Amino acid sequence: MMYDRPISRHNVWRIHPQLRKSYVIRRIATTSAAPRHLNVHYQLSRFNSDSMVQQEWMQFGMTEFESLLHTFFVVYEVPYHRAVWQQAFSLMSLYNLRSYDAAHIATALVTGVSDFASVD
Repeated sequence: MMYDRPISRHNVWRIHPQLRKSYVIRRIATTSAAPRHLNVHYQLSRFNSDSMVQQEWMQFGMTEFESLLHTFFVVYEVPYHRAVWQQAFSLMSLYNLRSYDAAHIATALVTGVSDFASVD
């Protein structure tokens, strides 16, 4: 998912809507990063074998993410357009970057964003 740092004086967050959904789902499904109290509450030890545990955990994660988005005064969705995509591929091959890292940098280069904060 693609986020750049909230600009504190404007309280703005920019995201790639296409990457946001796929990244958030992947990140939430990484249960090993969950704090112990959430691990116990959601019975995450059963995550890989119990679809109800998966559904409840994923719903919790999506709700938390949407709550985070609502803390910002403005949220801009930045399209993941061809120029960003091509720049990301170029950066991946030149610097051996992972796809999300390359997408972050490519977005900054194409859109002129100078500061990024990421959750990955």
